[in-house]
Amino acid sequence: MMARPRDIIYVGNPFQADNRTSSHHIARHLSKSHRLIYLEAGGLRAPRASRSDLAKIVRRVQLLFTPIQEVEPNIFVKSIFALPFGSHPLIGAVNRKIQRLTIRRLFRSFALHNPIIWCVSPALINVVKDVDRSLLVYYCVDDFSSFPDVDVSLILDLDQQLTTLSDIVFTPSKPLFDVKKGQAKRCRLSPHGVDLKHFGRARSAPAVCPEPISGLPQQPIVGFWGLIEDWIDLELVFFLARELADVIFLMIGRVAVEIPEGQIPDNVRFIGQIPYEQLPEYAYYFTVAIIPYKLNKQVYNANPLKLREYLATGKPLVSVSTPETERYRDVVALADGYEEFLEMLNRELDGESHATPEARLRSVENESWSARYEVIWETVETLLADKEVS
Repeated sequence: MMARPRDIIYVGNPFQADNRTSSHHIARHLSKSHRLIYLEAGGLRAPRASRSDLAKIVRRVQLLFTPIQEVEPNIFVKSIFALPFGSHPLIGAVNRKIQRLTIRRLFRSFALHNPIIWCVSPALINVVKDVDRSLLVYYCVDDFSSFPDVDVSLILDLDQQLTTLSDIVFTPSKPLFDVKKGQAKRCRLSPHGVDLKHFGRARSAPAVCPEPISGLPQQPIVGFWGLIEDWIDLELVFFLARELADVIFLMIGRVAVEIPEGQIPDNVRFIGQIPYEQLPEYAYYFTVAIIPYKLNKQVYNANPLKLREYLATGKPLVSVSTPETERYRDVVALADGYEEFLEMLNRELDGESHATPEARLRSVENESWSARYEVIWETVETLLADKEVS
């Protein structure tokens, strides 16, 4: 049955973000049947004195004066104004006043009536909690209070408000679900999905070898993609690179931490962000993929999106052991510590993997984003119907 078209105010991270996250996948699926007003919420952490963060601030100020745009069919994106250091009472009050004005204008412009409020970020809960709505959904993908450089007390307050006010909370990981189920009215475990067709392209050679790879020495490639933030264990990557001098470590993604150049081994290459559409072309050349996370609270509660993306390429994968990666122990080499990670990686590089490419593909064959979305929307639609009857 075709879903009845709804208006949805969607609070997420920047739509043209460094990485395509679960937020973007769910938003795109929603937009196939519903009109989506996508609000880019301000960051949850204070800006650092780095060129990367300064560039983001400039970009967000520019977007403030950019009218709402239909960037894709049924997806209308508006960047929401937020001065840094919003935990300060005066700055917070200014932010909320301007944000409420912006949302009121959007209600008038789009003739919104009781839309669904769908939050991936808790940043705007103090603004949207008073908005007329048919449903409040919290698609909680992370433990935001464990992010680096955030005001922990502020984030905990925002997250708690959104959790308790929401009609339903979806979480992608079992540890996060176990926390939220005791706080929310309703909580559902909803693991991440994967674009199987897209990442399946990594099994065939691209028409043209990507330039950053064509210039590399003819050596095995250990690959990673994702935002290179505080939760990435670069010390582990550098340890592996020093031990495996005949292997190239290809790190794809924006580097959001400071790395003294003298610390980077010669066989580690940081090549910056690559468009999502091109990732399979790079994965084709990976000998092994890695997930080198630090074992902190954020990682413990996370369900890494790249885990399924790597598996959908069929490539061997070595990862640190976390509650969510443990579920894939049959097809992922899991390590506890640097030495074991090195041992596992050596085995995979030598072709001694305990899993075949076919087994890796089978492990995610029923985990497409389409399948995940259908379950999510069926739950939401049931809640809407119950509310309308009552």
